[in-house]
Amino acid sequence: MFSLKQYNYILFLTITLILSSCYSFTGGAIPPHLKSLFILSVEDNSGYGYPRFRNEMNDKILDVFRNDNSFTLANYGGDAKLEVVITSISDQTVSIQQGELESERRLTISVKAVYYDNVKDVEIWNKTFSKYQSYDISNPQVNRDNAGSIVVEQLSNDILIAVVSGW
Repeated sequence: MFSLKQYNYILFLTITLILSSCYSFTGGAIPPHLKSLFILSVEDNSGYGYPRFRNEMNDKILDVFRNDNSFTLANYGGDAKLEVVITSISDQTVSIQQGELESERRLTISVKAVYYDNVKDVEIWNKTFSKYQSYDISNPQVNRDNAGSIVVEQLSNDILIAVVSGW
């Protein structure tokens, strides 16, 4: 026969196994009537004047949704629509070395994303996302672009999670 300690341990493992098998993160909140998604080209209303981040975000959002397979991507129309607009890009000094020389900067990108249900003609959500990445100014152009790529990837993943999970 089992001791009380062994019984509790087996009960704990059983409950943990049952509860962990009930959890599903991807695809749990997509309404069943939404099968295809039309992603509009990313707009840049930031006034930053550097189109690389807009182009990169446009490509990355398409990539993350294509790789996720929660939707069939539509070239036009679609059961759902996603609109992403870059609202601000800032590049600010973070740290200063002796002699008041700047040594590190922080690139911050904020976007507004709107997710529509085209079948029911309703807005599902309207959210703002913002991420930042610091970079060393030893090679400012390359390091800023690398920081921008990191931020764009993080934002794209956050938008994907918001769409597929209802977050």
